Amino acid sequence: MEKFEIVNALARERNLRRYLEICTPLTGGKFAFVDPSQFAVRHRLMYNRPDTFDDGMPVTFPCRSPGSEDVVRAIHAVQPERERYDIIFVDSFHTYRASIVDLHGALSLLRPGGVMVVHDCNPDDPSLVGAAFQEGSWCGVTYGAFIDFVLAAQPAGYCVVDSDYGCGVVFSQGAALPAGLSTARPPQRLVFEWVLAREDDRTRFPFFARHRQELLNLVSPARFRQLALPSAGSDRAVAASALGAVRSSAGVQAPELKVLTAGAFRSSVVALGPQYEKASGNTLVIDNDTVGALAKRIEAGEGFDVVVMTPAAVDELAGKGKVLRGSRVSLAQVGVGVMVKAGAPLPDISTVDAFKKAVLAAKSVSFIDPASGGSSGIYVAKLLERLGIADQVKPKEKLKQGGYVADYIESGEAELGIHQISEIVPVQGATLVGPLPAEIQNYTTYAAGISASAEDNEAAKALVKLLSGPAAAPVIKEKGMEPAS
Repeated sequence: MEKFEIVNALARERNLRRYLEICTPLTGGKFAFVDPSQFAVRHRLMYNRPDTFDDGMPVTFPCRSPGSEDVVRAIHAVQPERERYDIIFVDSFHTYRASIVDLHGALSLLRPGGVMVVHDCNPDDPSLVGAAFQEGSWCGVTYGAFIDFVLAAQPAGYCVVDSDYGCGVVFSQGAALPAGLSTARPPQRLVFEWVLAREDDRTRFPFFARHRQELLNLVSPARFRQLALPSAGSDRAVAASALGAVRSSAGVQAPELKVLTAGAFRSSVVALGPQYEKASGNTLVIDNDTVGALAKRIEAGEGFDVVVMTPAAVDELAGKGKVLRGSRVSLAQVGVGVMVKAGAPLPDISTVDAFKKAVLAAKSVSFIDPASGGSSGIYVAKLLERLGIADQVKPKEKLKQGGYVADYIESGEAELGIHQISEIVPVQGATLVGPLPAEIQNYTTYAAGISASAEDNEAAKALVKLLSGPAAAPVIKEKGMEPAS
């Protein structure tokens, strides 16, 4: 689902008739992609327009270098009366300053009930977020500006469609929010952690990559169509044809499979997801939490197709009729490791005594809060008691409410971290010192279970077969886990 397909579909769905595009000669779309029949007003603000530029859509408002001139001022210089738009598309120069100026300026030009579409909000690779322009593949730090913008502006709601480098959709105050679509502000603890991480170029993108789902309200194209564009099915073929993107029969949406996974196994599901989607034609919707939190969500009635958690938790849900009896399949196991900030001296943890000394010597120690239901946090708390050092460690504990303990290590909030190895390996700003000594090591096994109310049991079984099969083994090892024997 490309950016102009989203613009056109939203305009049709909500009868949005006044359109503004904010772009540069390099980022602006071709006029042919914007359906002219939908709009009574079609305006374009372009930065640094060359004299020879012409793609068929006039430049209504010429503007100086991106980030140096407020978009509202540029528009009023040509059109003194206050213009308001129903839908605004923003794809300008991708520095932080230019992006934040454009986003706040665009919101002030949006009428109540209007919608903004913002390109390049979800870069999937660090190579796309460099400061230097790369033609054809440059997202810059638009993703960071977008997050800061929605946190500060507090629109009615927002989400990012996970396609075409991420297309942000911002609903202004007064806009009807799509029922069932997550459009809310992220949890306050995550906002606080983002504010700390964004200040450092070394931590900004790694933190974003780990928490993009919550920060962006990331949604698959299929789910966005289903929830935000409910009447678009009948005319989807026409829109797709105009974009050269017809895939199969018109109006047919790829079935979705919802996967709830414990955090430690999430990276493996994400890595193997494209292989499953390509083979099955289904779309995966992946959400993660601690094992305890997932169990509570499922018991409270949250729908899902496949769950990945500890075997005991799967069996307990099967006993309550939430998971199909006999569907449990072991996937992998992972041990607990110790980490420090990248570049810091590595403490000796080769023996139990050495590990105790390292923990006691650290100025601060972080692990998952046992109260959150994370299996590693529960084990570490009991281990410290067993080793007789719990009371000495307690005043310097920095407990993490789910997610990555490595966030605290990377930001410098904690000196030493203890977490499952698979949650340490992906984090560039943290270094794995090593696993716990064998005498005190604890392995957590993860297993998959199929929902007792899954809409398509065969599709769910196919995913579990992939996750437990030989194709998954190298991916699981790469993520710091061992495939189940």
